[in-house]
Amino acid sequence: MHGPIAGFKLSMSKLHFNTSERLAQFKDVDVVVAKEWLKEIRLGDIPRDRFKITYSRAGGPGGQHVNKVNTKATISCDLNDLNWLPTVIYSLLKESDFKYLTPSKRIVVQSDTNRHQQDNVEECFVKFLDGLKKSIYIPSPESPEKIKKWDEIRAKANETRLKYKKIQAEKRQRRKSFD
Repeated sequence: MHGPIAGFKLSMSKLHFNTSERLAQFKDVDVVVAKEWLKEIRLGDIPRDRFKITYSRAGGPGGQHVNKVNTKATISCDLNDLNWLPTVIYSLLKESDFKYLTPSKRIVVQSDTNRHQQDNVEECFVKFLDGLKKSIYIPSPESPEKIKKWDEIRAKANETRLKYKKIQAEKRQRRKSFD
């Protein structure tokens, strides 16, 4: 079968396969713990002392306040300083497309949306946590029933594909016999 749906299924299966392949190097218990940790972590659980917090002047509208007060907050840390993360999540984060990870392997998050430094620092940690949760995907283990169901679906799709190929081959054969 051709078309956008078949291509989408292929790319999705590649995505899950790659994540599952990377998770295969860890113990099942570690993967379950990491998945639960990712679901349960809250803003207060992030050790802020591991991040360097700097302030600078924010740009844009705001008049004199923006021009004279360092309200823009930036939090940063080296990727190696994230050893407080579970091993599975740390490993996946290094290979993920985490948008706050720089090419030099540093985490850098900035915020200048608020008028107060502390509000911008909080916003940085919110962005970090949201980005972490969005960029790390740990699939649930598949049940044997689901695996069997999808194997049957693949077999049926393959059978339909082969039937279609056979029909197309017969058409071509009939065209040749007229020549």
